[in-house]
Amino acid sequence: MSRTERVVQAGLAALLLLHAVSLAVPATLWSLSALAVWPRPWAVAWTGAALLACFAAPFLAARLRLPAYPGRRGAALLSLAAAVAFWLLRQRTHFSGDGFLLVRDRGWSETVTRARLLVECTTRTVHAAESSFGWSAERTLALLSVASGVAGTYALFRFAASLTPERDGRWLVACLLLGGTCMQLFFGHVEYYPMVAAALLVYLALVARTCSARFTSGTLVSLAAFGALLSFHLSTLALAPAVGWLAWRAWRLGHRKAVGIGVAAIPLLAALLVLVASGRPGSLLTTSVGGWTRYTAAYFEPTSARHAFPFFSLAHALAVGNDILRAAPLALLGPLMFLFLRQQRPGAVPALEFLLLAATGVLLTNSVFLRELGPYRDWDIFAPFGFVLLGCTGALLLAAGAATRVTIVLVLIGSVHSLLPWILTLASPKAAVAHVHRALEAESQWSPHARAYMHEELAIWQRQRGDAALALQEYEAAVRANPADARYHVGLANQYAERGEMAAAAREYALALERRPDYAPAHNNLAYVLAQQGQDLDRAREHARRALALEPENPDYLLTLARIEVAAGRPLVARAALQQALERRRVFPEAEKLLRSLPP
Repeated sequence: MSRTERVVQAGLAALLLLHAVSLAVPATLWSLSALAVWPRPWAVAWTGAALLACFAAPFLAARLRLPAYPGRRGAALLSLAAAVAFWLLRQRTHFSGDGFLLVRDRGWSETVTRARLLVECTTRTVHAAESSFGWSAERTLALLSVASGVAGTYALFRFAASLTPERDGRWLVACLLLGGTCMQLFFGHVEYYPMVAAALLVYLALVARTCSARFTSGTLVSLAAFGALLSFHLSTLALAPAVGWLAWRAWRLGHRKAVGIGVAAIPLLAALLVLVASGRPGSLLTTSVGGWTRYTAAYFEPTSARHAFPFFSLAHALAVGNDILRAAPLALLGPLMFLFLRQQRPGAVPALEFLLLAATGVLLTNSVFLRELGPYRDWDIFAPFGFVLLGCTGALLLAAGAATRVTIVLVLIGSVHSLLPWILTLASPKAAVAHVHRALEAESQWSPHARAYMHEELAIWQRQRGDAALALQEYEAAVRANPADARYHVGLANQYAERGEMAAAAREYALALERRPDYAPAHNNLAYVLAQQGQDLDRAREHARRALALEPENPDYLLTLARIEVAAGRPLVARAALQQALERRRVFPEAEKLLRSLPP
């Protein structure tokens, strides 16, 4: 083995040992290892087998027969074949990211402020599929994830081909990218970020091709395309330092007209695409400026419910490290190669400087970004950029002369060891839920806001499955995590009401109103519980009218008021409320049934 191969082998062995350590102290050093929820003997055997294979890499490499690297047609066929695996092994739960929120809101979320074009197109697709085929939002978003995987996999192969003309080098980079755990985005992940990942891979392929042509072609398109990328998702602003280098390098090589037009096109194209998506052209600028305070403030506010840890603390470093370990563990080979290259003259990889700056921008942005929803739900914000880190690592390996079959075998071992457990874990609802609970044990990584939000998501999922007891436990955990948030008290009270424990429900609704006096659901639900108890109907009526004052168009609140009036012996007033409810919701079986029961 060469010295470079030994460095890669040592780095991979260290990563595998980190998996072993995480099994011994789960939720302490590495709170997001998928193996933490595997049966202990299987997890130990899996890691042990990978370690043995790591040290047997030269023997395995001698028997490796690499096929010809696929061209455009071959890459397309492989990408379509990958779609089958993406769909069959897709995620069956959606705790990572805002999956539940998107399903409930049929493809819409506040992400629109930083991804107008993406959100608008996705939402229209979800609505069209629902009206035309009767598909749920979950199904459509999962299909979009798989489709993004097809486009992303094709771009991935072309990106690797543009980095080097050598077959072994191309396979090395392709295996590195295909084995990144960020590929998990394409396995039916219900969120916007699979589309962001595919767009990023397309952009990396475009830039790598431009660099390999020494900017004689593609310079203008590569620069202008950054504007399209920004309109797709503002998080891609992390690539700005690398795009700046791209423009500077092309300018130095004499392509000044292309640079001038391309740089000018960046804001114009971004604004135009946002405008096409029915947004304000300047919204990306205002969001990027205003978002700086939003995404950093809680680092410096220890009393905030969104404060998990101080900026530049040990817990902060652990959070950044966990992001990389979850999205692209083999990217940790990159720093080893960077240090190794300082001791020798690197080989020629035209896109290396671009990728180094892109990776630096990604890491700096991720370090500043506040994990307001916790390590589990905010993971997919960083995940698309795992491909940037892996691409940079691949370029460093090429520059270090590591494009050998031994290195390819080592990369394959590390990729399979990391990615396969994640795929299998998230394809199993039982394992996925167990993993969420294991991640919640990492005390330093969660703010009260994030922890409570996660427990609420678990409660909703358990309730949808029909397990009322577990849903109650999760709502109780949410209230303990963030007792200042009225929403969790209402959720817990709803569970008590469904169990017939009206006194406990009334107590929680009252606590919710102490924390948020103008919370309409708490007023309405407290009114309903008081009416069910048959006590203090005047107080129940007061809460029902308060809920309607806050949300006058809500037909459910009118139904609650009607029930109170029926209990109070005022059928004419109840009839008027029910008729108003039916004007607002024409298909309303509960209101129709109550109306029929009233005397004429």
